[in-house]
Amino acid sequence: MSDIQETCYPVRTMRLRLFLSLSLVAWLQVFCQQPTSVPSASILPKDPRAILEAARAHYNFTDPSLKPWHLKASYRLNDANGQLDQQGTWEYWWASPSVHRSSVTRQGESHSEWALANGTVYKKFDGVPLKYFERNLDTILLRQLPQQSFVDSGKSSLGLKMIGKGSSSTACVTFASLPLKPIAAQDYYCFDPTTLALIERFTDPIDYRYGQFVKMGDRYIPRQTIVTIGKRAALTISIETIEVIDARNPAFIPATDAVLVHDAAPREVFENSVFEQVKMFMKKMPPVYPQAAKKQRIQGAVVLGVTIGADGKIRDLEVLGSPSPLFSKSASDYVKNWEFRTFTFNGQPVEVETRIVIHYTMSG
Repeated sequence: MSDIQETCYPVRTMRLRLFLSLSLVAWLQVFCQQPTSVPSASILPKDPRAILEAARAHYNFTDPSLKPWHLKASYRLNDANGQLDQQGTWEYWWASPSVHRSSVTRQGESHSEWALANGTVYKKFDGVPLKYFERNLDTILLRQLPQQSFVDSGKSSLGLKMIGKGSSSTACVTFASLPLKPIAAQDYYCFDPTTLALIERFTDPIDYRYGQFVKMGDRYIPRQTIVTIGKRAALTISIETIEVIDARNPAFIPATDAVLVHDAAPREVFENSVFEQVKMFMKKMPPVYPQAAKKQRIQGAVVLGVTIGADGKIRDLEVLGSPSPLFSKSASDYVKNWEFRTFTFNGQPVEVETRIVIHYTMSG
């Protein structure tokens, strides 16, 4: 007997952008995984919900009073076989919740997006389309904690697990979706107990590890980030520059040949609705467990990055991780036939980007 389970993870919309901010001061303090420059472990809350609430003070990137800033990072992206796929530079400029720019440069190609104060968004893409992780670099680095609205939704069970002792300990807040599913792994967020810096987060089955933090005021940014799927390093990010800039920096002005895309709106307005709606399948073909994999008793999870079009159909499907090429093809063939109810914003159909995880397990 075999069992296959799929899970959808809403990550972002392609048309409506998340607004981020960051507090920068004239000085930067760099610390490693066990910093000692902030409150002692004795103040660590005992309740997992309280730990998340306390940690948010260090990851509050939405304050409109913060000074304009610029971040530059290099990244390396590997394919599902662990081979180099893409490498390049990502830059992010922020002036206010409504004015910011994101740019990816790789192998002579440039992909940029500008959000302006009047709510419009401009894009200029030169070259091959970006990969899933490249499109989500800002989320990986600057939006690390679960949304408060999701924590308060009652759709997950929170727990607390202490790992290690003394100065080497970490406090891990665990998440289990309700109703509990025995095949699904728990998600977790692990913090340094003396600083509440997030050093690891696991979202089935992707693991994010953060280190060499830069402390800017009360907020943390990791200089080094490693994203793994299973035992494979899928993405590494190294921050090279973080600096305060002038709000009149020309980087905020769209290129003359950039294309107007849409009217923008804060992502928080609709993210929870996306989470519910992407689960409402209108059509879904039955999965196939590869016979060759059954004979070899191969098991594991396939992670797919997909875009749900405005018509509710799957497109831009990308295999992010797989235990075997046999599963990669099976999962891709399975998911590409899915259809969803169209997600709308302000009465208009929009595209939604998400992760889908297909679990292949043998039983009996």
